[in-house]
Amino acid sequence: KRFLKLPHGRRIREMRTLYSEHGITRSDPTKIFDTLQAQLSSIGIFSLSECADNQPMWAHYATNHSGLALGFAVRSGNKLADQRHTLRVTYDERKPTFEAGFLQQVTVHKVRGGFSSEARFSFDDPVLRSSISTKPPSWSYEREWRYIEETSGLFDFPGDLVSAVFGYRMPQNRRDHYTALLEQSGFRIERLEARTSPEGKFKIARLT
Repeated sequence: KRFLKLPHGRRIREMRTLYSEHGITRSDPTKIFDTLQAQLSSIGIFSLSECADNQPMWAHYATNHSGLALGFAVRSGNKLADQRHTLRVTYDERKPTFEAGFLQQVTVHKVRGGFSSEARFSFDDPVLRSSISTKPPSWSYEREWRYIEETSGLFDFPGDLVSAVFGYRMPQNRRDHYTALLEQSGFRIERLEARTSPEGKFKIARLT
């Protein structure tokens, strides 16, 4: 209680003395942005879209309509319904900025001769989360969401797999291959395909 009543400057000096007496190495504030960049590089991101019928997306991300689009359900209890793990992308010319500090996560390691502390941005820090979910407005046609994890790697699907859409240029042998994989996996999903009409209209239709 007496510590909390001390002036701010005195509290800082007392904490530094305490750290020094116990052999704790303080984090270096000059490395804040290096730490942020390192964390951003290591975060796992799985990009999704609200729409399956966007032709530019099929052209850019599905090998010019010859690929496959998977659909996932957002349901209570899965990570797609968890705001901590799934972020809607914001389309804005302005870059994320620090306005009221940031949330830190400090880990103390026992080392020979004392302790060492490591500070990093909390996974819940607003600036960190904005940095991985903000893109220029020119990308807004993607209507993107991002499922994120603190580290990259292999993870289970973030939601139930409920559909598969075949591109209209997918070769029949590849369609047969994916159909067999889906049947062997045990997933009970809806199978659809992208189609174009003679008039050039693009749509997603259910396979019979």
